[in-house]
Amino acid sequence: MSAHEPRYQPTLPRTKVELSSDVIRTTNERLLQLDVVQNCHSGHFSTACSIFATTVLLAHIVEACPDLLDQRYAHVKEAMQVLCEHPRLQEDLRQAVEKRDFTNVLNVGMLCRYFWR
Repeated sequence: MSAHEPRYQPTLPRTKVELSSDVIRTTNERLLQLDVVQNCHSGHFSTACSIFATTVLLAHIVEACPDLLDQRYAHVKEAMQVLCEHPRLQEDLRQAVEKRDFTNVLNVGMLCRYFWR
């Protein structure tokens, strides 16, 4: 291992997955029922606690979708690492919670691109 390689870096699949509208709708409904989504408000995404709030949200989303997403990313450490490596994902999740709609995130295969089983 060279000095420039990170100690631990999960291999994340880069395959873009197109989900059917039924899967998107069902998954969106499932995610909207999560306590972490229902109890979230814009203050959770302030600069001071944004990465923590998004990490918790991401871990819960992965856990809630065992049929679609790799469950190893349901652990906070792995979820945080992914968010640090992919800052756009953090913004997409923040917007999804604000709108109470994960359809756009799921439609582009954002979560599946990172976590496909």
